Amino acid sequence: MQFPWPGGGNCRYVEAATGIRTTVVNRIESLRIHDRLAAEIFQMAAEALSNVQRHTSATSVTVNLEEEENGCVVVKVENEVMEPAINSEFVPRSISARAEALGGYTKVSVSDCRTVVQVGIPI
Repeated sequence: MQFPWPGGGNCRYVEAATGIRTTVVNRIESLRIHDRLAAEIFQMAAEALSNVQRHTSATSVTVNLEEEENGCVVVKVENEVMEPAINSEFVPRSISARAEALGGYTKVSVSDCRTVVQVGIPI
C-alpha cells in the first residue's frame, strides 16, 4: 500500500507545523489499495492528527497501519493523554462519516493514559 508517508516526509511536516512528535508504523507490506481509497484513508489519518493538535496537549502521536484478517485496513492514531478526559464518549464525526461511506467503522478508546482513534475500512 502506498501512502505519502514513506521516509517520514509528511511526518516531519506535521512535527514542524504542530510540535507534536509523529511516528508512522506501517505493518502493511503486500496489500494493494487503489489510489482513491488510499487518499481517503490518508485524509482520515490527517484529520485525526489535526484533532490531536487542536483538542489535546499531547506531545507525541503514533499512526499504525495494519491489515486485519477479515480484509480490513485499520488505521490507529494513538496519543498520550496529558489531562483528564473531558468526554470519553466522543466520536470524530467527519472521520466516522468517511469511514461509514466506505463501509467501514470508527472506534475510539480512551484510558487514563492513551486515546486511540481506530478506523477500519474493508477492501
